[in-house]
Amino acid sequence: MQYVLFLFLVTVIFRVYCADHTYCTLRFQLNTTAENIKVSAADKLKLGHDDLVLVEVKSSGERFVFHDSDVSVPTGLSLNGRIFVSPKDHLDALVSNN
Repeated sequence: MQYVLFLFLVTVIFRVYCADHTYCTLRFQLNTTAENIKVSAADKLKLGHDDLVLVEVKSSGERFVFHDSDVSVPTGLSLNGRIFVSPKDHLDALVSNN
């Protein structure tokens, strides 16, 4: 039980990218939901909040869309994976340039 409580107090610093590969740097606790990350990144990147999704783009080009209730998003990335925030209808524009 003590281990679980400690886990949620840990903070991580990570980048969230746009389709044009601009990014913002965020700092959140591990128990932060994907929805909170998405909203914060949208605010910092000056994006509208309509129909946005949080997506991991792997180095192979494969995309994985996170559910709003997912937690520990930054720690679950694949090697060379990046987190993107994008409107749902622009997912095809997300390409990894690692």
